[in-house]
Amino acid sequence: MPYDGKKEKRVYVKVPEQLLKDFDRACEANYRTRSEILRRAMLKYVKKTKKRGQGNEKDRSSRRSKSRLLEQIGEF
Repeated sequence: MPYDGKKEKRVYVKVPEQLLKDFDRACEANYRTRSEILRRAMLKYVKKTKKRGQGNEKDRSSRRSKSRLLEQIGEF
């Protein structure tokens, strides 16, 4: 499914204050916005999940998915 950016939604996420400060500094140091980095992490996660054939499995816990996404953010 292509993501053309024509229909966008806002996502609100709770994170520890220090993590947000560190994330903002990392984004600024790399001349990137929060949104850009989070979109990249989400796309990467979706692609990896589809590649493994786990895209539609309902028995995966959302907690595990969230922790994987946070781990991937660290890869940027």
